[in-house]
Amino acid sequence: MKIGVFTIMVAFLLAAGFPLVGMAGPAPDADNDTVADSVDNCVLVPNGATGNNQCDSDQDGYGNSCDADTTNDFIVGIPDFGTFTATFNNTGSPDAGRADTNCDGIVGIPDFGTFTARFNGTPGPSGKPCAGTIPCN
Repeated sequence: MKIGVFTIMVAFLLAAGFPLVGMAGPAPDADNDTVADSVDNCVLVPNGATGNNQCDSDQDGYGNSCDADTTNDFIVGIPDFGTFTATFNNTGSPDAGRADTNCDGIVGIPDFGTFTARFNGTPGPSGKPCAGTIPCN
C-alpha cells in the first residue's frame, strides 16, 4: 500500500492536536471584535464596545445595538418611537429592555442616539441564520 507524504503530514497534524480548520484562515469578522460574523448578532458593532455587551433583549437574533425595532416588524418607525418614549428613563420592563440599545440597564440619551440613527431602517445586520425569528438562539 502506497501512502503519500501529504497523507502522512495530515495524520501527524491531527495526532498532534492541530485543528486543520485553522489552516483555512480566520473566519470573517467585519467589526474586528473576535466574534465571527457567522455567529455575531450585530456584525458591524463590536462586542464589548463601551456600554455594549451585545445583549439581545427580544431574542430575535439582532443585538440591541443594531436593533431599535422594538415591535419586531422589521422597520424602525413611529410604533417603535412610542415604545421608546414610554420607556425613557425606565428600567426593568420587557419594553425597556428592547429599547435599551446599549444594554446598560436604563433607556436614556445614548439609546436615543442609536434609535434616531436607525430610524426608518431595518434591524441588523446579524450573521445569525435564525435572525428575525423568536427565539433565535
